[in-house]
Amino acid sequence: MEEFLARVRSALRRWTIQKNDYQPTRNVVVCNDLYIDGDSYQVTLRGEEIHLTPTEFKLLYYLAQNQGKVISHRTILRAVWGPEYSDEREYLRVFVSQLRRKIEDDSLRPTYILTEPGVGYRFA
Repeated sequence: MEEFLARVRSALRRWTIQKNDYQPTRNVVVCNDLYIDGDSYQVTLRGEEIHLTPTEFKLLYYLAQNQGKVISHRTILRAVWGPEYSDEREYLRVFVSQLRRKIEDDSLRPTYILTEPGVGYRFA
């Protein structure tokens, strides 16, 4: 019986150590004052929550996940809207414009979503 109890205590000790070391990963992107939580679909800017449509959120989160990379129009359209929309650049322009109005201080001089002329967009 004592050996059984010793084994149980040992197993509990190992389980407790494992449990305390476990940190669930969060799908969070932070850039300056912009906080994007992919798990809870929340975006905050300087502590204030920004309300986005599901498509706006999906677009912003996709760009933020690829921070610093130039992503072509076609790639963004396929990732956010699906393969059947790969030539609908106007959708992308409209949604980027809406996002800029919501998250940028000056939508005419963006600091988060940058345009790469003739190529696509880059999240800085």
